[in-house]
Amino acid sequence: MKVLDGKMRKVFDRKRGVREMETCYDASVIIPTYNRELELGLTLDALTKQKTEYTFEVLVADDGSHDHTKEVAAKYRDQLNLRYFYQEDQGYRCTAARNMGIRNARGKICIFIDCGVLLSSQAVQKHLEVHRRESGENCLVLGYTYANYPLKPEEAGQIRQLAEKLDVDALIHKMPEIGQKDSREEMYQMYGDELSKWPAPWAVVYGCNLSAPIEFVKKIGMFDENFNSWGADDNEFGIRVFLAGGRTILERQACSIYYPHNSGNKQNSNPNEFVKRLRVKQEYIYNKFHLAAVRTWMNEPFFLLNQVLIERGEDGRKVDLYDQ
Repeated sequence: MKVLDGKMRKVFDRKRGVREMETCYDASVIIPTYNRELELGLTLDALTKQKTEYTFEVLVADDGSHDHTKEVAAKYRDQLNLRYFYQEDQGYRCTAARNMGIRNARGKICIFIDCGVLLSSQAVQKHLEVHRRESGENCLVLGYTYANYPLKPEEAGQIRQLAEKLDVDALIHKMPEIGQKDSREEMYQMYGDELSKWPAPWAVVYGCNLSAPIEFVKKIGMFDENFNSWGADDNEFGIRVFLAGGRTILERQACSIYYPHNSGNKQNSNPNEFVKRLRVKQEYIYNKFHLAAVRTWMNEPFFLLNQVLIERGEDGRKVDLYDQ
């Protein structure tokens, strides 16, 4: 059975100079991907199992794949309101792929998930319930994602084996029993689930499972396309949400699991290279905003950033005026 179809609305096609009808939805689920046909199939399959009163579409934003990504997406068109978009392979351009999805989205809320993230059957519903509750507020909703960090081979193997036997909800329910959690859980325990009280909530903004109103996303400039390797682009996006007055909200019930995948593709799996690239990106972010909190992020362990700011009594919006 196909998920609920959206409603029709009139739009003006500027290129053709005519008005036409298009379908609009409560949400657009945007999935950037590159050469992960297996993981994409699992992600799309989980989306067919959503239990929600809301309408949603799925946009597969392909960053230049050379495998059967397009064919995998096509298989789900009968079950999902799915559209596929492709950009040429010019290196790692995940933010550009996300933006390609945003520009083509017809939903009021954008839900961003990574390829390989398997949403629980209630995830879309829970994301949209928060946005309905916070109607009129610009907010960024973070879902809870199990195993969203590098796994040991035996851990990855265990999750894959369980995934063959269990549906996604049962698999997620099993995660605490085998010691898996969201990589941000330690920070949630330290500073609490009310992220709006944190001096730097953007520290836990990960692009693997989050949502925001599309008009707000466009207003703050979408995702920064200057990032050409994995990491920190979602934190930078979170900073702009924060500075624009948007609230960052944790919704644990919008939960998911990151299916174990092989690193590589367009991401550098060398830890030393990752650290070097992260430093360059942190410097870029600092020079963009001149926030004292970003300078602290560059010099303190990541998970202690908010603790340091709290101990200093420092507002996360504080600007280093002398550096401008």
